Amino acid sequence: MLSPSDIVVKAAGLSLPKGEAATSNGRCAMCGKVHHIGDGVFPFEPETSFTDIASLSDPTSRYTCTACVAIWNGEIMRAVGRTVINSEGVFPANKSMHIAYWLLNPPKPPFLFMLSDQQLQHLAWRTPVNYSQKIFQIRFGSKLLTIRRDRLTDAVASCNTLCAAASVGRKGAALKSPFMSLTRDLDSVRHGKFNPNVLKAVASNPELSVHIDRINQLSPGEMWALSTVLYAVPERPDALMAEPS
Repeated sequence: MLSPSDIVVKAAGLSLPKGEAATSNGRCAMCGKVHHIGDGVFPFEPETSFTDIASLSDPTSRYTCTACVAIWNGEIMRAVGRTVINSEGVFPANKSMHIAYWLLNPPKPPFLFMLSDQQLQHLAWRTPVNYSQKIFQIRFGSKLLTIRRDRLTDAVASCNTLCAAASVGRKGAALKSPFMSLTRDLDSVRHGKFNPNVLKAVASNPELSVHIDRINQLSPGEMWALSTVLYAVPERPDALMAEPS
């Protein structure tokens, strides 16, 4: 199993603490990485303020790996809180244009895609390692969002078609989204509900219903992704940190 913490450590060029020699085989309580007798480990003794017990890979383990310890500090947590990480480095995913780029152009696997929704958050060790550019997961705070890239790009095309149809004869600017509301925080009951003007256009041209059906089949993560890719112009960012050559 490839540990997400190992990916962060390597991409960011971090040093591993030595730890103590394991006296038995086991797994890291946090990321689940397997350790063997003699490997460096640290006792897992979380403070009472630690609230991510449900995310532990092995709640029965009394040890954490050296990589999880290396990334368990405020500076690193803040640095990688909104990033995409693979063997090429640590890339920002904070601005809309960067998030849109990674959604439509996921990096070479294996990679991590994480977006914090708090100032300081444990994300890296509990973010899934993605092995595919066609289907991948994003750790969004406490949520996991699944993206099927082809479904997302097809939905973008359908959204544009519906907006064009609903904008015929419209005064002012053409619609950019076929929805009443889209929110990246997933905190609105109107999120993903179709604009009445779009529904009127579909009623007058039933052939457009295929686009409604396509959008209705999106995962919650893909609907969330539309809140960025429909508005932002994608731009690939430069690496924040890169693995030492």
